[in-house]
Amino acid sequence: MHITVGWIFTGNRKKDEETKESFQLKYCKEMPRTMFRYAIGNFDETKLNFYLKK
Repeated sequence: MHITVGWIFTGNRKKDEETKESFQLKYCKEMPRTMFRYAIGNFDETKLNFYLKK
């Protein structure tokens, strides 16, 4: 289940990137690790490091 939700974030990011990133920023500490890692999987290195430090 966590992998599926993470893939949904990754696959649909182009449609409404700003909303999804604000959701991830708000809930990054509450998301299960697997879901979070899949959701940020295709971020550039700068964004990836930002989210991993949260």
